[in-house]
Amino acid sequence: MESITHYADNFIPVILIDYEYHTEKNPFCWDKDCPCHSDVQATERVQQEFEQGLLTAEKAIRTIKGEMV
Repeated sequence: MESITHYADNFIPVILIDYEYHTEKNPFCWDKDCPCHSDVQATERVQQEFEQGLLTAEKAIRTIKGEMV
């Protein structure tokens, strides 16, 4: 019967970081069930940026969907 040789390098270290899902610049997250997607003020801010020409229609939609995180 062969014995199993254990090595000290057969693992992957994981470094945990705190990540903010909702920021001033990007108020929408990837979670479709999150209440951020029904935040009227954040949606209006994206609408204003679109009207000012700062966002294309595609980027505005992706921002509200949380795909720009």
